Amino acid sequence: MSEFRYLGAEDTDTVVSLVWQLAQELHVTRQRLLVLEDVLAESGVLEADAVERHVPAGTTSDRLAQDREELLSRLVRVLTEIDDHRAPMREQFLSQLAQAKV
Repeated sequence: MSEFRYLGAEDTDTVVSLVWQLAQELHVTRQRLLVLEDVLAESGVLEADAVERHVPAGTTSDRLAQDREELLSRLVRVLTEIDDHRAPMREQFLSQLAQAKV
């Protein structure tokens, strides 16, 4: 067995759950980013290529790093959770749903 093989055939559901979680994260982020860039460019707040030219620093850089760590933590949780992998992050979803009803 290769030293780089982490999952066996029985872990297919886990991998699919991880891919769906990534796809969801990516889709929401891309949609919001595209809309935000478009709104800012149309309103004259930013030039169309301002985001590509920007180099984050200070607290923005820290926020980006924290967001990256939180995303990775959620993805690792999908890989390591022992609940039903067909419903990744179910516990987190139910918790957030309960908070929203308050």
